[in-house]
Amino acid sequence: MKRLLCLLLILVSLPICFAGCNQSGAPGPVTGEVGDESEGTPPEEGEAPAKGWNDLPKTKYDAEFNILGRGGAGTWNTEDLFAEDTSTALSAAVFSRNSAVETRHGITINVNAYTGKYAAMLEAMELAGTNDFALYDIPLGQWGYAVVNGYFENLYKLDELDLEDSWWDQRFVEDVTLYGQLYGILSDATYIDKAATWAVEFNKDMFAAYELEDNPYKLVDEGKWTIEKMTELAQKVNLDVNEDGVMELGGQDIYGIAGEIANLDFLFQGCGFTYGGFENGEIILNLDRNKDQANNIFQKIFDLVADSSFTYMAEAHSEQWKGGRDFFEAQQALFYIGGVVILPAYFKAFEHDYGVIPMPKYDENQESYYNAITTFNCPTFCIPKNATDLSMSAVVMQAMACRGETSITPVYYNTILKEQASRDSDSWRMLDIIFENRVFDLCTVYNFGNLAGNGQNSYISVLVKNGQRDQLVSTIETYASTADARIEELMTFYDENYVPQS
Repeated sequence: MKRLLCLLLILVSLPICFAGCNQSGAPGPVTGEVGDESEGTPPEEGEAPAKGWNDLPKTKYDAEFNILGRGGAGTWNTEDLFAEDTSTALSAAVFSRNSAVETRHGITINVNAYTGKYAAMLEAMELAGTNDFALYDIPLGQWGYAVVNGYFENLYKLDELDLEDSWWDQRFVEDVTLYGQLYGILSDATYIDKAATWAVEFNKDMFAAYELEDNPYKLVDEGKWTIEKMTELAQKVNLDVNEDGVMELGGQDIYGIAGEIANLDFLFQGCGFTYGGFENGEIILNLDRNKDQANNIFQKIFDLVADSSFTYMAEAHSEQWKGGRDFFEAQQALFYIGGVVILPAYFKAFEHDYGVIPMPKYDENQESYYNAITTFNCPTFCIPKNATDLSMSAVVMQAMACRGETSITPVYYNTILKEQASRDSDSWRMLDIIFENRVFDLCTVYNFGNLAGNGQNSYISVLVKNGQRDQLVSTIETYASTADARIEELMTFYDENYVPQS
């Protein structure tokens, strides 16, 4: 876009201001062939028919529809928003979806894939008075950081949108709506948000070779898949052969677990504990409200991830994430904790057998399994407050999500994740459990003062890196005020923009 270079020049003179920061069920099955006008599965007798593609408006705009999207190499870019060919099942689905939306609304979809700090980019556009973009699709954590600057439109104010429609992520709507306001949304317009969901992979061949009697699938089904059980199993295979503290790839050294420091956050949330939440009409720092509970969880997680000869922590190695995957592939790691993105991207090509299960519970008394998402990479649709035509932005965003529900999500979930990247039908069941229980932690979405939920950069993650097992409570007490300041900033913003429902 012509004005983009000017905006990038403006960015050079701006201070960079950034801090890292469910659908109610699993994605559904295919309900229609790509390109048809299927209305989906017929309703049961007595039920209202589900809204579908033919129920949406058919407004013609005769316009360019420009989206500010996600750039960069690897698996986290805007490949789920724009495709120029049909060489793969996913690119064909994206191409087909976009073609249908373009034809229906008389638009041309353009995606500007930006790599950088979105807060600075949005500030630059604000200063320049530009409204070149009809829609933003930016990482959740960066969206959460920028919300209070007033860049985005409250989706509840747009008559064109019904946020109860099935193509919107209903768990996200429920968890992130505050005071009747929601400034961004997850949806079936993208599949990268599904890829950003965390889970546990286990090496089935190693379970057999080491005669581990527990069946991980059965543990999950019986509610016995816990932090303690994961530690127990990992300890049974963990081996530093010459006890030199150095684990060598290609040798006999074996890790119990491979992953990254951000797993601290995902394991915490898997234990049913969110760092921040919304209670009785108030945004709260759960870490501070429930320090003892948080400390009990932290002790278990610390023992799981802090030992460098027990857990391969990517950030401590020059090979980083690739190294952890290499150890798992070489059958030198029993478990791998990571986003489901790794299944089709890497694990599908592995020769050995593996399975997929949810993040472990804190203990067997915990009611459900919970699986969080990485806010660094999860894409979030939001509408610029200064968009030239707010109605067009809403209508097209909805069309992309609705069409994606029947053309893109089934391909990613059923074909890519289940049929191609999973090795057995038990993993299919586990994926359903994982996606039915996704959670969104307000602290990780909005980053409450960098106390927690910012991967390897948060104050709590530093405790793991420094081996400070008994310092959680004091760290919370030291930095709770910075988190409270961020919460107060959010409360002020939402209070100022509150509109009572009529």
